[in-house]
Amino acid sequence: MRKVGEIKCPGLLLKDFSQENLTNRYVSWLNDLDVVRYSRQRFSKHSLASCEVFFKQMERSHEFFVAIYEIENGFRYIGNLTTITDERNQVVDLAILLGEKGTWGQGYGQVAWSGMMEFLLNIPDVRMVTGGCMADNTAMEKVMIKSGMKHYYTKKNYFISDGGFCDSVHYFRENA
Repeated sequence: MRKVGEIKCPGLLLKDFSQENLTNRYVSWLNDLDVVRYSRQRFSKHSLASCEVFFKQMERSHEFFVAIYEIENGFRYIGNLTTITDERNQVVDLAILLGEKGTWGQGYGQVAWSGMMEFLLNIPDVRMVTGGCMADNTAMEKVMIKSGMKHYYTKKNYFISDGGFCDSVHYFRENA
């Protein structure tokens, strides 16, 4: 696993995901249909054991797996950021999960996303950061736009969601 160490952001601290983050609370986020409504995680039932397997896979990978901590309320663990890297093309795809629903709508997703994206764009072998979401996930789309990303492409009717079809929208930001 690639390491960030610590990234300080307004109101948040981003740290490498560790064994201490593997808790029943973390597993509960992944099994909460509200939390994973727009995520592929919604198709799986998670346990501490399955999360441990994923963590071990990430440790052996060349990806980032980052825990998001809210500083002001007792240094509370509230979510994660993960990457998928295309090293040959120097592109990193970024994903976020805010598990603590009480933090939704407070701008933490935006702060964490922007902080991690800036970190990634300062790595010499990264020329572009991408992200995508279901078009119904307007909050995530706003996060990407507010972070300076530009629309990259749309896959029409890519997802089956809530009994219908939904586009998959993708954004990018290049290293200046």
